Amino acid sequence: MSEQSSEQRSARAAALAIAIALASVIASCGGGDSRGIVPPPGGSAEEACNRACMCDPTLDVCSGECAYAAARWRQEARDWLVSCACDPPDAFVCVLEPRPIDTAFRDACLARRAECMNAWADDYCLVSGLFPDAAVNSAMACLSTSCDQVLACMRSAFEGT
Repeated sequence: MSEQSSEQRSARAAALAIAIALASVIASCGGGDSRGIVPPPGGSAEEACNRACMCDPTLDVCSGECAYAAARWRQEARDWLVSCACDPPDAFVCVLEPRPIDTAFRDACLARRAECMNAWADDYCLVSGLFPDAAVNSAMACLSTSCDQVLACMRSAFEGT
């Protein structure tokens, strides 16, 4: 494989790690100086990351590949990131409400994970809310593959490769 494809794989892995960190450590939202001023929804992944990091530069995503990861997210997830950073709730816990597809994926993924003797971190079963339906459907199809292939397949589905 070429050096470029190795760099691309590293960037994709970093993007998925950011998505997993956001899904599993949501409580880090809030604390910036610009809280309470929520920018309007919409915009590109880069704009969402820039706005969120302006509100709270201490967010983990501000030092990583936020725009690369957020480019794969659905617009509601990008808006949620900005809202969480710029106007966090009193409890300092931001929740992206799950869609029915997210609940179905989580339940199926956790059940398959148990069948596969916990062959992958449960975080992979919890990130679907960030992604469009098509990516979640692709990841759902991965659950019917052999246990040794599920993780690579889900990574591919969520990374958009």
